[in-house]
Amino acid sequence: MIRFVLVIVTVLFFVKTKGQDHPLSCELKDSVRRVVSPVSPVKISHGRIDSPAGIEMTKMSVAVATKDSLVKTKKQKHPDNASWRLGINAGWELCIAPVPYDLPKDLEKYRSGLRYGHFIGADGIKFFSRNVGAGFKYSLFKTGNKSEMSYTLNNGTSFEGFMSDNIYVHYIGPYLSLRSIPKRNKIYANCDFSIGYTLYYNHCTLRDKTYLLKGENFGFMSSLGADFMVSSGMSLGLNLSIIAASIHSRKSEEHSVALNGDQAENLSRVSLGLIIRYYK
Repeated sequence: MIRFVLVIVTVLFFVKTKGQDHPLSCELKDSVRRVVSPVSPVKISHGRIDSPAGIEMTKMSVAVATKDSLVKTKKQKHPDNASWRLGINAGWELCIAPVPYDLPKDLEKYRSGLRYGHFIGADGIKFFSRNVGAGFKYSLFKTGNKSEMSYTLNNGTSFEGFMSDNIYVHYIGPYLSLRSIPKRNKIYANCDFSIGYTLYYNHCTLRDKTYLLKGENFGFMSSLGADFMVSSGMSLGLNLSIIAASIHSRKSEEHSVALNGDQAENLSRVSLGLIIRYYK
């Protein structure tokens, strides 16, 4: 009978304490909480410890890394830090060489029409610092005129018939570029200097015969411009340039003619154009 009562009491004791933590287990959990985070509470579940402080630290690390990546990317795309600049431009040009005053009126008017034309160009540059770079520049100037002519020169040479000129002047050469960077980084001022080579081609017609006249010589180019940033990697600008060049001989399929003194073909001109630039 006594044994039966002891069995009943033991069973009731275990039923009452079922599901409660052992005192030693509770002390172990408290020790773990104090070691992991003395300030933040620690949640222990399924053998894993989740610390709110640890989670916040992870979030902060991710946020800082993301911010640094965005700043680095923005810095690379900004024109101040660009290593390369590519541009294309187009506009109008005016030959500054004066028209000889002793020409017949019709011929003088015809020659004046050849002073105006348009151009296209391209350039590429590598920057060695924020303000100085070097690269190559190309420009093509085109002008032309045509008319039925009838005139007599002072030396007695007369002409009557159809006349036309289609002139192409190529310029290519290395150049040095200087630029100023404003505090607001919106408008950039540029100054370029170049010494290159000039190639002259004239497809001309006298009466019913066509000629190809050629000439070449060294030339000099200088330009001033302003670029307005329309995005982080592209700008739209206005450029004013002057090209100084002349040729002292003119070649055709049949012969070559030396142009000495006042006879030299002056190809100097002033240009004004729009330019689109890409920064990389």
